Amino acid sequence: MERKKQKYRSDTALLLEKGQASSTLHLKSDTKEDSWNIFLLLFLYTLQGIPLGLSSAIPMILQNRGVSYKQQAEFSFVTWPFSLKLLYGPQWWTVFILHKWDAGKLG
Repeated sequence: MERKKQKYRSDTALLLEKGQASSTLHLKSDTKEDSWNIFLLLFLYTLQGIPLGLSSAIPMILQNRGVSYKQQAEFSFVTWPFSLKLLYGPQWWTVFILHKWDAGKLG
């Protein structure tokens, strides 16, 4: 069984290199695993939305309490990690995810 798996993986890698995987690659999906992955994705997006929502609501609260504009500007640094994600995201994908995929560690 393990030998078949290795052969299947090597065939898949060969097809991916040639660019033919889209027409010939058919993977079975596990409904239970798919629902877990969808739940995890929704949960992570919800967790990401909490700090984003707070970072946009807190400046209004600070302004109502009479906080100076300088302190409100300092609070704006809270959004930097989300903005910088656009810069480091592609490098993260290229270096870590695709490297593991090529090495056969994913899937």
